[in-house]
Amino acid sequence: MYRKWEDIDVGSVEKFQGQEKPVIIISTVRSLMRGLGFLSNPKRLNVALTRAQTLLIVVGNVNTLQIDPLWRKFIDFCDENGLIRHIGEDKKEFSKKKDVHLKNVSKNAPDVTTNDSDPMKLSPRRMVLDPLPMHYPSYIIKELLSPSRKNFKSFNLTQKAKDLQMLISYFLDNGVNQKIYVKFWETLIQMEDCAVSEQFSQIDMGHNKQILYLLKVPNLSEHSSTILDKMQNVEISPSHCPSKRMYAYIQQIRNSDILLEMKNSDVLDKDISYNVHFLPNRKAIRWEMQALSYVKKYDLSQFFFPTPVSKHSIDYTGFEWINENVKSNPEQQSAIIHIVGKASFPAPYILFGPPGTGKTTTIVEAICQILKRNQNTKILVSTSSNNACNVIAHQLLQYLPEKSIYRIFAVSKEADLDSIDFRLKEISNLKFGSHYYPHLDELAGYNVVLTTFAIAGIFAQANINCTHFSYVFLDESTNGTEPSTLVPIAGVISSRYKIHGQIILVGDPKQLGPIVFSDKAKRHLSVSLLERLIDTGIYTRDRQSRKYNPRFITKLLYNFRSHEKILEFSNHQFYNNELVG
Repeated sequence: MYRKWEDIDVGSVEKFQGQEKPVIIISTVRSLMRGLGFLSNPKRLNVALTRAQTLLIVVGNVNTLQIDPLWRKFIDFCDENGLIRHIGEDKKEFSKKKDVHLKNVSKNAPDVTTNDSDPMKLSPRRMVLDPLPMHYPSYIIKELLSPSRKNFKSFNLTQKAKDLQMLISYFLDNGVNQKIYVKFWETLIQMEDCAVSEQFSQIDMGHNKQILYLLKVPNLSEHSSTILDKMQNVEISPSHCPSKRMYAYIQQIRNSDILLEMKNSDVLDKDISYNVHFLPNRKAIRWEMQALSYVKKYDLSQFFFPTPVSKHSIDYTGFEWINENVKSNPEQQSAIIHIVGKASFPAPYILFGPPGTGKTTTIVEAICQILKRNQNTKILVSTSSNNACNVIAHQLLQYLPEKSIYRIFAVSKEADLDSIDFRLKEISNLKFGSHYYPHLDELAGYNVVLTTFAIAGIFAQANINCTHFSYVFLDESTNGTEPSTLVPIAGVISSRYKIHGQIILVGDPKQLGPIVFSDKAKRHLSVSLLERLIDTGIYTRDRQSRKYNPRFITKLLYNFRSHEKILEFSNHQFYNNELVG
């Protein structure tokens, strides 16, 4: 569920990951003594702690919250600092202490002026895309994962189904390795595909007469916002004739209402009842399967289990820092130098740290330093969310000319044309007033291309030259599944046995990971590529010094955003007291 009133956002914790707020209020009043439910995930508390800039308010019953060890620590911390306030008479368990006033330390960026004038209508040259297979889950896996079949029971299974059942059990018990890499992720993606379809089936409606242009769906707002975001099309058939199928686009979802636009100019009879079947947008899954097909075709699995490589010399000289904050931050400087020099190549470089430590600033500075050294370099920036992509684009516009930056939006953003910032619209594939994917010849004129993980699949679909992008920055990579982070890599900067560009994984493994609906696949699909790699092989701390090797990984330590009191608990509980406020 997610609502917005002017400057107030209301929604689940996932909706606010990736964007800071001056004030965050967490309501825990629906938690029960027998179980905290979603609050039991420690990363949810950490998201709130690291995204609140000036004030964090937790509303709830301290006695209920104390059943969880982490919340008990947090409550003790708040009590020691006089941060607990009671409503009513039950104040005996906690001492009365003076109010603690937090200084407003937020640094608001200046507003960007918008222009609502209509852009010139032109007919741009469009990208030529190969057909993208549907990659539907097999009948066997759908039958095996049917809600009516509990705990993988083997009764009435064919031999093929039994073999698949054994394979899935092996994957879930042992996890991924280089030998089974492609088959492992293909199987888990199909499991997730089935789980999403099952979620949609719970919203399906039969014998509905109130369907013309506005479809009323009881209790629609109770479904996960992530599921609602996946809604794209509706299949409609008369109740008396299920074989006659019509389709509609979903234009808008509001409370319990869905606004529909019929395809093919179909007309519905308001006196007839219809069956309604909601269809998820499977484009992201199809691009993930496409990426895995390239991993298999080019034999790339080895690159996602990095081993030490021969060291080449790094030029540490000639860096004149553009951003003032970077001038005094040794961790950012080290990360930028090693990223620019491709120190970890062909292994991914990892840049991680909690919110407010300057990951985005480091990305932007690194891009500027790369282009200072070679103005012909091509860079792909891909993120798990549109918001993160837009933030990086805005910051790049402060230092680079507009003609060097290109933002690629999904076709769904055409419906939000009026809400997109004018400066971003002017450097994007929406600049002519309608959506299009630009021809590769047009993209060749830009130094930096920005898009989300899923949409990056168009580059492989268009058969882009594997040496076009020299660097691929994957921001918020801990928010995406491992297969989703393969989309901007496999088939984009790869050929047989080779990766041609420096990959930079950016994120914070202590924040919430990807949202997964398959209970069986969640254990592995909810672990991002960055999180899987960070404690293995070349990315681990040195046993004696307890430091990371800066050729492969950098942890940012200086927090520029949060008040030190808000940061204190999170620093101790999640970040080994290494953060500096």
